[in-house]
Amino acid sequence: QVAFIADHVGQRFEGAITGVAEFGLFVRLEESHVEGLIRLDSLGPGRWVCDERLQTLTAGDGRRFGLGGKLQVKILSVDRYRARVEMGLGVSPPGGRSRPRRRRRR
Repeated sequence: QVAFIADHVGQRFEGAITGVAEFGLFVRLEESHVEGLIRLDSLGPGRWVCDERLQTLTAGDGRRFGLGGKLQVKILSVDRYRARVEMGLGVSPPGGRSRPRRRRRR
């Protein structure tokens, strides 16, 4: 599965949240059943609170991710030797930017 997804770095997929931790979300892709991690800093700005009992991550502005939730992810990197897949949100998080702004030339 890791070898398969290594050919798809940069692409977007639909996934479901399979685990919630203080450091991020575990997501399984719907089409291929590959599982990866979205790190907390990839979810956007703000302070995030993990509720282990409810299996949710909640931001101070009300954004919430929970077990079983569906979302679009982007494959950021694949480590074949450690069998790890790093993901990011497939769309820009509210309040965040997907790319740094470029300075305009005058």
